[in-house]
Amino acid sequence: MKRIIQLFLLLIVLGSYLQAQVREDYQKYARPSVDENIISARFKLIPFSKAEMVHLQGSIVSLTFDLDEKGKASLREVVGVRKSPSDPSLKKGIIEKFRAKTLELNNFQPKIEEWLPVKSTYTMDIRFPRPRKETNWYGLKWEDQFYRRYGTGKQNTVDDFEYIKKSRRRGDIAIGMVGNRVLGSASDNLLMGGGFRMDFTIGTTGGNYLGIFGNLIDNNFVRDYDEFTGSQSFSLARTSTTGLTGGRWFNNMSVQLEVGFASQTLIDRSKDAAEEESSLDLDGWTSGVVVNYPIKIGKESIGIDDGWTNDPPSLTQIYANVHLGVRYMDFSLDEASGFTVELGLSLRIGMFGIQSYQLKARK
Repeated sequence: MKRIIQLFLLLIVLGSYLQAQVREDYQKYARPSVDENIISARFKLIPFSKAEMVHLQGSIVSLTFDLDEKGKASLREVVGVRKSPSDPSLKKGIIEKFRAKTLELNNFQPKIEEWLPVKSTYTMDIRFPRPRKETNWYGLKWEDQFYRRYGTGKQNTVDDFEYIKKSRRRGDIAIGMVGNRVLGSASDNLLMGGGFRMDFTIGTTGGNYLGIFGNLIDNNFVRDYDEFTGSQSFSLARTSTTGLTGGRWFNNMSVQLEVGFASQTLIDRSKDAAEEESSLDLDGWTSGVVVNYPIKIGKESIGIDDGWTNDPPSLTQIYANVHLGVRYMDFSLDEASGFTVELGLSLRIGMFGIQSYQLKARK
């Protein structure tokens, strides 16, 4: 009887699924075969002239496509391109470029009616933002030709410039692995540990910088802290530190001071513990000194931009960052407090502002 009921319920679920599938296949609306944002980006990468790009800035252009039974698109209507009093042919040239790009699109998924594909239309909007005119934090006004030259669809690289003069301003993000060794009385209790580290800083090249940092490191116990001997046994100490950092660049290395909050979670993972890990938190603070030595990986890049964003011109450099640090941690348990030595390897991304640049002459 139980199996009959299970089979009956299974048939109901299967029947509902098949009914929904039949309804879905019976009628479908036309839609792109790729994400609409990808299609929008393809139209933004059309090699417009400088006059056309300036004319489109701040516009929302609505494109309506005619789709045949196979989903092939042809441009039916363009709404949102203004007429230019000084150049009547400007609007026509922009629309013709939209029309030519439409022929390069992948087929759409056609509209389905009564299980058969039919002709239909599809409309989408493309926003062409107006670039900011104010001077940005990096010290240079937004200029789209830094990323892409007018009249081409090609992204610029550092090889397309006669020179790029960096400003002093820079920002860095570093994320990676770190190992530590506990010193002092706690070294009798904890083995060497490992975990991850991150920091984010902004400042100037060859100058000072400020930012935030965070560490998360696990150390296994050799023996329990005396405070808990005979009462509770722990197998792992998980130490997290987070706070503010400030330092200075000296040529290709930096020295930074760190101060912030510290927390050590004592975790019991023994077989005698409850099913869920039992833990005890020790709160405190930390301060330390960290030396960073970044090693360049590859050459600088200018990033990727579609020519319409408000991103300020900047250079990006990838580094393998080696860091050595010494910090003191003061917890609510004196036995857990003391100095630690850290050694880590992380991926550092440096972003540099641009003061001036010159593109190479076209060949």
